[in-house]
Amino acid sequence: MGGSMLPETVKINVQNAILVDCHSAELQHMSEVANLTESQRKYLRGLAHSRSVIVQIGQAGWSQGVSRELDGALVAHELVKVRARLADRAARDQLFTRLASETSSTLVQRIGHVAVFYRPHPERQKIILPAG
Repeated sequence: MGGSMLPETVKINVQNAILVDCHSAELQHMSEVANLTESQRKYLRGLAHSRSVIVQIGQAGWSQGVSRELDGALVAHELVKVRARLADRAARDQLFTRLASETSSTLVQRIGHVAVFYRPHPERQKIILPAG
């Protein structure tokens, strides 16, 4: 496929030394998401408060389908609540960290079994964050 106009793929570090492949055009977008200020996180927590859980994870825990479901929900809503019905706190924390990494989103808040993830839409952002 010589002469292709696809952007070069590069590896970047995203949360806890996990390497992911992404196009160079996405690099700036991902770094902005990972570097939310405390006031921006507070704003997102306030928005998330009245929202319902969109993705629910059962006792089986993580699967590729869960990651796909969260990714689709982030495209549609940008700010998504996820409930994990795992009894072990460490397993929930690991699950939430993995989901954030796999979906290139930011884990905004975690309270008990519920976590809030944020990823702005790259083309038509619905949630406008306050300035740093």
